[in-house]
Amino acid sequence: MVAIVPACVRSEPRLWIQIERRISVLRKYSAMGFSTGCGAMLIRQILSAKGREVFATRPEATIAEVVGLLKAKGIGAVVVTDDGGRLSGIISERDIARGLADHGAELMEMRVSQLMSVEVVTCTPQDGLEKLMQTMTDGRFRHLPVLEDGTLAGIISIGDVVKHRLKELEDESHMLQDYIHGAG
Repeated sequence: MVAIVPACVRSEPRLWIQIERRISVLRKYSAMGFSTGCGAMLIRQILSAKGREVFATRPEATIAEVVGLLKAKGIGAVVVTDDGGRLSGIISERDIARGLADHGAELMEMRVSQLMSVEVVTCTPQDGLEKLMQTMTDGRFRHLPVLEDGTLAGIISIGDVVKHRLKELEDESHMLQDYIHGAG
């Protein structure tokens, strides 16, 4: 980082020290992977923090099997893959609740293919957090599969987004406090 400093600033040592501290703080947070501004964080960063594990089911599985998987893993959605491992749908707690309202107890014996969402909105590891938040809000999605070169690379939930956005805000707060208090 190169700073061009006017002569009037160089003649004021206290002001120059403040500028050096700010540059130092910015470098420190940049090295930690922090970047200012909502949405600057990429999905790749969220995946590297949370992991890329994805739980999947097949279209021929029963809803009862999916409910058991959701409960056992403490998750809210499962991707549906075909025999080749390609994404063919997603089934969430919301889908199951709606299915229960429509079909009653017989829902548990139905096949995933009868209830899953087949038009799956996805994101990529290169997408920004801001774009992801907008997509989730507009589509009222709580889970988005992450595709990298057409291959399933992870899944992002609204909880992951909130957790990482709060981390961004906390880091920004610390950066500003460091700047105000002159830490560097």
